[in-house]
Amino acid sequence: MKTRTPNKSMMAASALVATLLICAVLGVSVVGYLSLISQQNALSMRSQAWNMAIAVVEAGIEEGLEHLNADHADLATYGWELANGVYTRSNTLPDGNNYVVTIDVTTDPNHPSIVSRAYMTSLALAQSAPAVFFADIGSQPVSLPPVTRAVRVTCKKGSLFLAALVARGTVNLNGNGIITDSFDSSDPNYSTNGQYDPTKVKDAGDVASNEGIISAVDAGNANIYGRVHTGPGGTVALGPNGAIGSHAWQAGHTGVEPGWFFDDANFTFPDTTFPNLTGYLEVPSEKTAVVEQDPSTGDYVTNYYDHVLSDGNYVADSLSGSTLITGKVTLVLNNGLNMGGSDSIKVAKSGSLLGGTPAQDASLTLYAGGTGESINGNAILNGAGRARDFVVYCAPSVTSLSLSGNGQFIGVLVAPNVDLHESGGGNDNLDFIGALMANSVTMNGHFSFHYDEDLQNLVGNGRYLISSWNEVR
Repeated sequence: MKTRTPNKSMMAASALVATLLICAVLGVSVVGYLSLISQQNALSMRSQAWNMAIAVVEAGIEEGLEHLNADHADLATYGWELANGVYTRSNTLPDGNNYVVTIDVTTDPNHPSIVSRAYMTSLALAQSAPAVFFADIGSQPVSLPPVTRAVRVTCKKGSLFLAALVARGTVNLNGNGIITDSFDSSDPNYSTNGQYDPTKVKDAGDVASNEGIISAVDAGNANIYGRVHTGPGGTVALGPNGAIGSHAWQAGHTGVEPGWFFDDANFTFPDTTFPNLTGYLEVPSEKTAVVEQDPSTGDYVTNYYDHVLSDGNYVADSLSGSTLITGKVTLVLNNGLNMGGSDSIKVAKSGSLLGGTPAQDASLTLYAGGTGESINGNAILNGAGRARDFVVYCAPSVTSLSLSGNGQFIGVLVAPNVDLHESGGGNDNLDFIGALMANSVTMNGHFSFHYDEDLQNLVGNGRYLISSWNEVR
């Protein structure tokens, strides 16, 4: 019997073929795996670009919103170009990404729109560079188009009169019996015939200081039926009997009710510069007899006024004597507002006149110039009792303001450069109804502030804010 000896060369060849096949399979697998990793990395980078595009979009919206508020009178400035009623500007960021932002104020002037579109380079946004594989050398990188994403926002102006008392600087309420609360002249549940009613009060008598310092608001022993706001890092100080919070909480507590103090104040003050006086009329000076109904008795009496102003815009250096406002009036007083004694301003209430009855409650927007203003006693009479119907803007030149006597002020008083120091105050609880804004406030007497929440509905005097947000293609 013969024994066969295996051919070693044939065995070696078979092993080589098997090895080559295995290597080929593994090579194909590795190439496929590397290709998958490359594709996955590309998709990951595109996903990052898509997510981060919204941050670039927001940068464009912020720029557009700031330009809309700061330069609304002339938007074709600071690199913004006007074409077909739309203002456009582009900006390239340091990382190479960019955005194009447009402002449209013609389609709906009351609700301007801003569209911001971001253009992103995907590869520039990878959080970590892809690993290098020698087996992948020479392969073509995945080419991704730039990622683009756009958002359209609609803007509208809100109210700036959002608290009973607002100051840029400090607020000091160390007087005797100082209180703040709120009501709503537009809601019969929280007012009586639109008037403040102490039996229908609310808890929005907020006090605010934009300062971020210790004791930015020193409430002393005041009763603040509302919230207190300071600038970031600011604090509030209280006396032993002071309290901040709701009526229900203060019925059994002093101090600060939990959740009623915030260091988030950043209140914007309205622009108090004079409007363009082109077309303004001189205040007429002619003694006029007006038959009015006495609100307390219902009887009709004849009153005489030195000035009667109906709908329109008026200008004068100053006012003396009695003035009756019977329509929607804007009045500019170059030398300031100084009312007291025989000098007075009355804003008529609808139905108060017999003959020539105003179709609606009259209103007065008054711009006061000079360096100082004074209001004494009941020199200002707001017949309708709504704060929105009497708004006083003290020009930037005004640095002093006096509220004296036992009178009642119903309206809004904006004095951005006045450091208000008051040591008087009335004998009742109806000193100030509406809203007060000043550079700083110090109260050492008896004062009551009743914020009219209807002022929150007074649109058009604030900054443009975003009212809607929609992603577009």
